[in-house]
Amino acid sequence: VIKSFDGAWQALFWFGAIVSLGLTILVGLTLPESPAYLAGRGTEASIARIAVTARRMGLTGVDPSAAPHHTETTSKSANEEKVGVLSPRYRVRTLLIWGGYTCGIMGYYFINSWTPQLITTSSGSAETGALVATTISVGAITGGVIFVLLTLRIIPTKLCWMALGVAVVAQVTFALTLSTGGIEYVAAVLLGMTMQ
Repeated sequence: VIKSFDGAWQALFWFGAIVSLGLTILVGLTLPESPAYLAGRGTEASIARIAVTARRMGLTGVDPSAAPHHTETTSKSANEEKVGVLSPRYRVRTLLIWGGYTCGIMGYYFINSWTPQLITTSSGSAETGALVATTISVGAITGGVIFVLLTLRIIPTKLCWMALGVAVVAQVTFALTLSTGGIEYVAAVLLGMTMQ
């Protein structure tokens, strides 16, 4: 994209913005709202859309005129009603999720920012470094899509551990083949896929 516009780096951002806008419009026009959300709104227009939405989603037995289901709640003490992510019941799990996510983002940031720099330094070509950065990003997008599809058959926790194992192997392979030419690109793509 940059080469097509005489080296203007701004073209890459315009390209990303146009693709993002196009996808946003596509999703806005084609993604149906959930029947539960529409029923919860309770307006005539939202109730009328439930049948259409249910048909688009392939749901059967949906009655648009039915009132939303509400569970009966018993009176609770003030302490029991204040259940949040940092309440004693969920505190450890919440902190582990926050810590794990932070470490994952830090790892991905390191891979995404330093790997292209290492390639640039090793090869002496900023263009090669930019190519590696792009392949990591494309790998990350591809990895995200593959991960979602695999979660239909494999438990996400197992997938995360498998991805972590492949990421470690890809990182070591990348480091050992940095100056050989060729293998490090494959390792970079795998690294982007598995880190994402």
